[in-house]
Amino acid sequence: MKWGLILVLILTVQESAFAAGKANREELLEAFDGKFVLISGQSRQACFSIQGNSIDIIKQKGKCDDFISISISGRGAVCLETNKRERCAKVRVLSNGDFAWGKSRIPITIFDSRMQLTGSASELDKQGESKLAREFYRKGQKLFQRGEVWSSIKEFTKSAE
Repeated sequence: MKWGLILVLILTVQESAFAAGKANREELLEAFDGKFVLISGQSRQACFSIQGNSIDIIKQKGKCDDFISISISGRGAVCLETNKRERCAKVRVLSNGDFAWGKSRIPITIFDSRMQLTGSASELDKQGESKLAREFYRKGQKLFQRGEVWSSIKEFTKSAE
């Protein structure tokens, strides 16, 4: 009898931990506004940012897959469209406040910056070097040449990261 009650209690706690409510478009736009979002499925990764009502797709080899469009419906479904097909699924808000996509609850990760999303990497040039890192380095060089040492150090640090 004791073990039966403990088992029921454990199952109830586990079920409530995974309980989810469906989000609508306004809630998602508010939660994702000014952020960088990653929906990481089994074989594909969708990366995008949202500013107000505008969704910008982030394309980066090795990190973010190439999508034609990403949209959010009024009922809170995120639709991902490739050349071959479109897949839409509702976004759920988990009890811990995290977001999940679809019935299989694919995790949605929210980042504050593009560098966090892409792992501090950006588009790579032919030599495999980060274009963004090179921009920071060049800006640091110019600042150093003008005598702005502390500002140049900040740019060199961004380049190294």
